Amino acid sequence: MGTKTLRPFDLEAAKAGAPVVTRDGRPARIVCFDAAGEFPVIALIRYGTDEEVPQSCMLTGSVAYKEDSADDLFMAPVKRRGYVNLYRNGNRIISGETIHEKEECAMDTGNVDESYITTVAIEWEE
Repeated sequence: MGTKTLRPFDLEAAKAGAPVVTRDGRPARIVCFDAAGEFPVIALIRYGTDEEVPQSCMLTGSVAYKEDSADDLFMAPVKRRGYVNLYRNGNRIISGETIHEKEECAMDTGNVDESYITTVAIEWEE
């Protein structure tokens, strides 16, 4: 995953089907939340393109009591997309303060100002 900040494992979100990854970014598929014992979460962790390996985890997503592990579970980043308006301000180009969910909405609000230049799509991960 590089330098991206990992979102902590959220048991309820995982139960609702939100995507899960390991500490090092591999996809993990939760198959069980109620196995007997102290490690009731069973995840199938992707290794390469054609292999999933089962891993037992605590309800916190950890696979061990003390040390961080590459197999610890985290919530996968969520990709977002929105639209912002660009405006001319003297010799500078500035963006509007609002990120719009739909391009049409951004364009409707941008076109009312003579300093409006264009509407652009932006993407980010949370």
